[in-house]
Amino acid sequence: GLAWTAILSRGDVRAARAHARRAVRGSERTGDRLRRAEALAAEALAACLLGGRSWRDLLERAEALAAVDEYPRVLQHPTWAAATALLWTEELEPGVERLEALRREAIARGDEESLPRIFLALSYAHALAGRPAEATALAREGSEIALQSGQRAQVGVLLFSAAVADAWLGIEASADLGAEGSAGGHVPGPTDVAWMVGRLARGARALSLGDPEEADRQLAPLTERVERAGIVEPGAKRFVTDHVESLIALGRTTDAEALLAPFEGAARRLHRSSALLAAVRCQGLLRCAAGATDEAERVLSGALERLGPAAFPVERGRTLLALGTCLRRAARKRGARTALDEAAVVLEEAGARAWAERARDEARRIGGRVPTGELTATERRVAQLVAEGRSNREVAAALFVSVKAVEATLSKVYAKLGVPSRTALVRLLASSPDGATGRPEP
Repeated sequence: GLAWTAILSRGDVRAARAHARRAVRGSERTGDRLRRAEALAAEALAACLLGGRSWRDLLERAEALAAVDEYPRVLQHPTWAAATALLWTEELEPGVERLEALRREAIARGDEESLPRIFLALSYAHALAGRPAEATALAREGSEIALQSGQRAQVGVLLFSAAVADAWLGIEASADLGAEGSAGGHVPGPTDVAWMVGRLARGARALSLGDPEEADRQLAPLTERVERAGIVEPGAKRFVTDHVESLIALGRTTDAEALLAPFEGAARRLHRSSALLAAVRCQGLLRCAAGATDEAERVLSGALERLGPAAFPVERGRTLLALGTCLRRAARKRGARTALDEAAVVLEEAGARAWAERARDEARRIGGRVPTGELTATERRVAQLVAEGRSNREVAAALFVSVKAVEATLSKVYAKLGVPSRTALVRLLASSPDGATGRPEP
């Protein structure tokens, strides 16, 4: 119990590992197989948080000891710990597979107490994978289950989680996100998961809206807590790079460098590609802030080339946004527009509309004539049909494609033409001499 409490509250992870080891030894002496499995799982999570490599072996031993149906609640089984560790270490698909298995088991057994936590973890996984719409839907579904089963604290956590995804989606948050407010009637306390997730939600929203001062105010206490707890695993403190980014925007580069160094070092040592991309983005922004544009471009372009699209499109899109912003400030218009247009497309396709709009805002600040000869034949046809006043559904029917395909194509058109919306696109086409948006491809 002490081990799990320390882990869940992020209080003292070294103490959690020590408690877990004592529990393992005690369960071995008493022959309590189920408690030994729980203790091994707790030790594994603590080892993972501390940046160790023994957690896989510990979890394998734990999962082999007992079946899920031997526990009153499915979350007591080591599979829950395994899924959590896999999400932290960027192994999303195996983590989601385990979570879905636990969800099915919980539903089959009527284990309502476990379901909200499972939905929270699934929501987090989809957000990491660049699927914020799915993330917010899962969080809201979980909050309904929590509300119906009388778990008021979990309602607050899940509403805050939905608000994190809402911030990426660029829509009004679903929870009351006052500075020290509540969600769903639950007032988070200083050792409560809701307190942490609530600050994450407010920090994410502030950063996506370009308010680094508020982002710093919300994220600084979280950063302080995880550093004090001794957490090394980058995947368990992904908000650190957001905090670094806010500090850079505020001109506090020395503080940003001090905070970034251990995070980046752990991401490199543990081979966390998404966390490393976020850290390198911050390095590029630091160089840009110092006026070293060429060095910033080398760092950011190198990271994008080396790490590729991977499974974290939002991180890639935000790195392209950083590159484009840096090039724009250096008056390198062509390179800036290319990077910002690609950023807008990547972010829009990932559902991160707030960040996509930031990329389009940066592109609009470049000035000069927007290139209009870049649309493909399909993109041009979709734009023309929209200009005629047709809805996405009508365009899809005319072209014999899905509505989703039309939406994705329109996102590319907006990015290429540097327009923020359907209305702006229609205005642009109306002002063009022949209503064209570029030459069709042969």
